Amino acid sequence: MIKFFFKAFSKLEGFFYRNLYTYRGLKIPEDAKIDIKTVFLNASNIQIEDFCYLGPFGYYNGVGGIIVKRGSLIGPYFKCLSGTHNFRSDISIPYDNIIIKSQIIINENVWIGAGVTLLPGVNIGEGAIIGAGSVVTKDVLPFSIVVGNPGKVIGTRDASKYEELKSKDRIYLKIKKYGAFSEEV
Repeated sequence: MIKFFFKAFSKLEGFFYRNLYTYRGLKIPEDAKIDIKTVFLNASNIQIEDFCYLGPFGYYNGVGGIIVKRGSLIGPYFKCLSGTHNFRSDISIPYDNIIIKSQIIINENVWIGAGVTLLPGVNIGEGAIIGAGSVVTKDVLPFSIVVGNPGKVIGTRDASKYEELKSKDRIYLKIKKYGAFSEEV
């Protein structure tokens, strides 16, 4: 009985959350999973595709635009900053009132660990993995494995295995939604 109420409450909570951010301009696909404790600023400049997961306590400032493409998984305490202050000002210090906007793109099937920060303008290549606690200051090539502050490439994924799984549409949240990690999905 308790399990039933918990499940019903979770769906209701998700419904209200999804509608709150839809009202603010962010469209959340039905197949995306976004934790209720995630914060979106400038939500109308943020695009999330299907089968994405955005973990708890994430902070997404969409002032410069953020795109999270299909199948990407993002851990807790993530920060995505698509704008910064103008510190090269002749008007005031430490910065002025101008915001420098720069879009962030997280391509398909990217896995981002807990506590990662993406700085303005970065493009995370398809299938990349960003290790927990990393600070990404530059573009990341597809299939790269990046860790550290600043983020450095320490390896790459097996591109042929990735392409094989992608051709079969073996997206983690899609498989999980339909209840099986078998070939029938």
